[in-house]
Amino acid sequence: MADIPVTEFNITSISKAYMQYATEPLLISLLAISVFWGEVMAIKRFLKEYWANLENGRLTNTKRIYSHLWQLLFTTSILLMMPVALSFFEYILNESMQELIFYAGGEPKGGFATIVKEIEDMEERYPEGPSFFFDSLPDLLAWFNIIVVKPAIAVLIRWEYGLFLAGRFYWLILLEIVFPFAWLSLASEDSSQYFYTWLLNLFKCYLLMPAFVIAIGFADVLMITVFGDPYSLLALILQLIVKFYLLKRATEYVFKLF
Repeated sequence: MADIPVTEFNITSISKAYMQYATEPLLISLLAISVFWGEVMAIKRFLKEYWANLENGRLTNTKRIYSHLWQLLFTTSILLMMPVALSFFEYILNESMQELIFYAGGEPKGGFATIVKEIEDMEERYPEGPSFFFDSLPDLLAWFNIIVVKPAIAVLIRWEYGLFLAGRFYWLILLEIVFPFAWLSLASEDSSQYFYTWLLNLFKCYLLMPAFVIAIGFADVLMITVFGDPYSLLALILQLIVKFYLLKRATEYVFKLF
């Protein structure tokens, strides 16, 4: 699986993990089983139509049978190609979003560069750590804040974003697995609604990624506007809260769009 550093739990590392998981035996097996049962259902439907048009060893409607045979071949092609097509489309989307994030922002920076500089300064001041006997309480609290508290909050800010992204990729995997059954539902007018429901959910799944990027970008601007220095302790705590709130809202609003 992908090696994800604790401070780099972002769209790049998670999409890499998704691409790697797409080649894992478990997912390949699940997709293969799904496609197999979809193919069995398609063949069963064709044979049912074939036997219904067979009288005294002859076909009563050859044109209709050829039409169903073409549908079977087309369905087989779609079932085999769709997992690859979805993975390719996801790759294009991920690359586009990474370029957008690189140029326009939209991922939590966490202030790691600023926090690392503060840690280095503090370690230079206290090479062996502060003394509980000789240093004042404010100095001890300042050391604990810079060495422990702020880095932990910065990592949590990164990881809450990463967890929302990971949930979105997990949903995409589930949509890929059930695709054969969604596609076959088009065979009947009564069941075709399931395919359009699947398609709508796929569209929402793709919308989530830009929705998350917008939420994070807006939160960053909001924190800078309110605090000026978004990496003070209070600003980091509020970043954690605001970004979780906006990411949750982004998910809810995408589901309410259609």
